Amino acid sequence: MQENYAYWLRQVKRNAFSLSYISDDLKTFELCEAAVNKYGTSLEYVPEELKSAALCELAVRQDGEALEFVPEALRSSALCELAVKDCGRALEYVPFELRSAALCELAVRQDGEALKYVPEALRSSTLCELAVKDYGRALEHVPFELRSVALCELAINKYGSALEFVPNKLRTFELCELAVNENSYALQYVPEELITAELCEAAVKRNSKVLKYVPEKFITVKLCEQVIENIDEEDDISSALEIIPKKIITAELCEKAVEKCGYALKYVPEKLKTAELCERAVLSRGLALGYVPKKFRTAALCKKAVKEDGYALCAVPKKYKTLELCKLAVQLDYCALQFVPAKLKAEVRKMLEEEND
Repeated sequence: MQENYAYWLRQVKRNAFSLSYISDDLKTFELCEAAVNKYGTSLEYVPEELKSAALCELAVRQDGEALEFVPEALRSSALCELAVKDCGRALEYVPFELRSAALCELAVRQDGEALKYVPEALRSSTLCELAVKDYGRALEHVPFELRSVALCELAINKYGSALEFVPNKLRTFELCELAVNENSYALQYVPEELITAELCEAAVKRNSKVLKYVPEKFITVKLCEQVIENIDEEDDISSALEIIPKKIITAELCEKAVEKCGYALKYVPEKLKTAELCERAVLSRGLALGYVPKKFRTAALCKKAVKEDGYALCAVPKKYKTLELCKLAVQLDYCALQFVPAKLKAEVRKMLEEEND
């Protein structure tokens, strides 16, 4: 028992959250104090009977958010003030009757996001301005009648997508342009009548992912080419091609997308999938073989796909799964063994055993 305890004490000193794995009958004040002294929020795993005022204060001094795990009876004004000074968002765990104007201001000064935990009656224009200056999205929690042009502009300068919380009557073109320039995603909150081709182009130039918020009438071949050109991440390339209107998708656009990432073949219209385009896709990403029309899945193409990625064997038609191809696939990726025909598995396994010997 003593050896067990000594082991857990060492573990807790290394990693406070080890406390969560210790049974309650082994938890002593010494063990809990060691954990809380390292990470305040490990107070969560302290048995209620060991949560003394002193231990709770130690936890809160270490991390204000530990207030969440302090028993209600021990959440005094002094302890709450201590928590909020360290982390404004800890205001969420302050008993409602202790959320005074002074404490709320302290919390908001520390973190503007804390405004959402301030009682409605205490959300003054001064406090809201303090919050928005620090955290633009805090505009969401500003009483509607206090959302002035000046305050909205302040929020948008900090966080463009705060445009979502700007009253419709205050969404002017200038304010929307300011929002989109700060954060391209704000385009989704611009009233349709204020969206221009130039605004869309500027937003997409900075962030290709916002193409999905561009009205169809402003989606041109040129804009789509720019999107494909600017994207680096393969998932984004595929998703971009997915949302481009079919009438805009050209063979050239598909070629650009597939050159960037073979998986983009998935969203290429069937009529634009040529043998050459499919080969490019497969040479880039072997698993793109799964998006190749059956008429183009030749033995030669399947071999190229498997050479690029052994797992591509999953998309190879049964008639092309030769012993040679299956061996190659499994050599490159052992998981491909599941796609080897039953009659060839024994031979492939034998090959693997011989290689291991």
